[in-house]
Amino acid sequence: MKTFFYKFILPPTLLVLIGVLAVGVFNQAKKNYNLHAQISKLETNIESVEKQNEDLQKAIENFQDPSTIDREARRRLNLKKDGEEVVIILPPGGEDKNIIEEQSPETGDKASSFWHKIISWFE
Repeated sequence: MKTFFYKFILPPTLLVLIGVLAVGVFNQAKKNYNLHAQISKLETNIESVEKQNEDLQKAIENFQDPSTIDREARRRLNLKKDGEEVVIILPPGGEDKNIIEEQSPETGDKASSFWHKIISWFE
């Protein structure tokens, strides 16, 4: 009876047990690898966010200076000081696309000026 147990029952049982343990160890190793990959990705993300934070802090400090505020207000909002004249230099080509075109006095509406432009292509 002992020989039957040692020959036919114990080896398959040990093989199944070793297989179950191997699968468990493999799954844990896979989880461990994924966690380390995620940690390194998050650390890289933290470094980039910290650098961005430093850049934003420098920008905040820069914008605390009144001369910087004045310069940016002039540049972005087209503001000027009292008694100051503003000169606009148009790019070569004559017209700036950002300047609003005035309506022609003869037509008076935008639709007819559109058709005038279309007709002028064929002239």
